[in-house]
Amino acid sequence: MSAVTDHGFEGYKFVPAGVHMFVWRAGEEDMGVRNVFLHRCEQGDVVLRKYDAQKDAWTTEPRLVVSHDHLKTFDSHLAAYPFAQLPQWQSLTRHLGASKDTFDRLAGEYDSFAYVAEGPQSLKLTQFDIKRSWPPDATGANRTQWSMDKSWLLDRVMRDAASGSNAEHVALLAEFELCFVLALYANNVSALEHWAAIRTLFCRAATRMGAPSYYSLHPCEWQGDTPTLAPPSLDAHIAFLDTLAAQLQCLPDDAWTDQLAEYEAGILDDFVHLQRTIGRALGAWAASSRMRDERVAEPRFAELIAAWRTLASTGRRWGWQLGAELDEEAEAASEDDEDAPVVVY
Repeated sequence: MSAVTDHGFEGYKFVPAGVHMFVWRAGEEDMGVRNVFLHRCEQGDVVLRKYDAQKDAWTTEPRLVVSHDHLKTFDSHLAAYPFAQLPQWQSLTRHLGASKDTFDRLAGEYDSFAYVAEGPQSLKLTQFDIKRSWPPDATGANRTQWSMDKSWLLDRVMRDAASGSNAEHVALLAEFELCFVLALYANNVSALEHWAAIRTLFCRAATRMGAPSYYSLHPCEWQGDTPTLAPPSLDAHIAFLDTLAAQLQCLPDDAWTDQLAEYEAGILDDFVHLQRTIGRALGAWAASSRMRDERVAEPRFAELIAAWRTLASTGRRWGWQLGAELDEEAEAASEDDEDAPVVVY
């Protein structure tokens, strides 16, 4: 929801409990600096903020107590919360709301120029370098493998983000959600870049999804002894695909402007890798059926495929040609993989 206000506006009423982000900017310029206040509201909360016009900043009055009788005098100056838009907002902040420790770390005030780094005004996000995705002691072939397969780095970043909690992917997806809403509502470029890096982490984590390593034989080409594969845990990737689909669904039809063409190209490139990886993972699980213990639980491939198809369908309004069908044998014949380079650092 957006609104143009004057001196008569003094806040919102009927705000439901949960995670909320209040965005404001002064002046009439459409591309002006936007300020963001991220806050978790509890039932019956009264949040008071005071605007300093000289500093163009807001301050919190945590010790100020306001009686309900005094609040009634503000009623005519308070706008009603837009409940019609609440389901969409909740779909964009599901993990932010579920991970209290992560939210407490991320909550605060930012503006359009907040960046991913250390410091009081920075985005308190888990830092990593997507271009250095191998273990510190990796050499030669291992560096080549993990530079293309981001599984090791994804595991490490999820652990760092979660700080020891059980559902490691929830904390990282909470950061993924924060980056998206900051990019969407505050025009924050640093958040957009971090969102893209997290997206690449998930889309290119091949072995974590149960796919064979890059440039190893495709499952349809396996002969003789079949490799013994541990069932992959797909919870993180299913949650990631659901989150990404919710984000894309809320974008306007004209979201991908010329200025964002580079980011759109990056998304489509990641999706190509993701689709191939899912196909290879399905093929590997099917090919290893003879070697598996029947007591091993079936991975959640059906849910992963359904989440991918929802994502593929969401991209159609921008003309994205994402194949909803996952043919694990078609990927083996890809001419792109035949001539793909091997890089050794």
